[in-house]
Amino acid sequence: MPFTGNAEMTTALAGGNVDAIFINSSQDVLENIDAGKFVPLAVSTPEPVDYIDAPPLAEVGFPELTNSVSVFGLAAPAETPDEIVGTLEDTVSTCLEKPDVVEQLGEQYVPDEFIGTDAFRERIDEIVDVYGPILGD
Repeated sequence: MPFTGNAEMTTALAGGNVDAIFINSSQDVLENIDAGKFVPLAVSTPEPVDYIDAPPLAEVGFPELTNSVSVFGLAAPAETPDEIVGTLEDTVSTCLEKPDVVEQLGEQYVPDEFIGTDAFRERIDEIVDVYGPILGD
């Protein structure tokens, strides 16, 4: 069943309209887990995470679904000059190293290592390769 976002999925699960959902682990979802309203069944990361007590999907029989983690990035129009892209990358990378930014975003949303444009494009391409066939391109 397709949803438009976490709020709609949370409402559907909490209201008993669906038995399970595949959802981003946003702060509201983590709060529902902590309150005992939601039971995490699995995480889509290749390795277990320390903030959700559930095995990775790969460990429960779905090794092909390890690319289903949320990817957060900054995008600009294709014709943006390289110097501006570089400035944006440097600024975001610097901000993600600041403790107050990490606290505000939530530690689980800040990558261990910042990746630049080329690595981000490769990551998006990997996700499309895995999920394109499932979603019908």
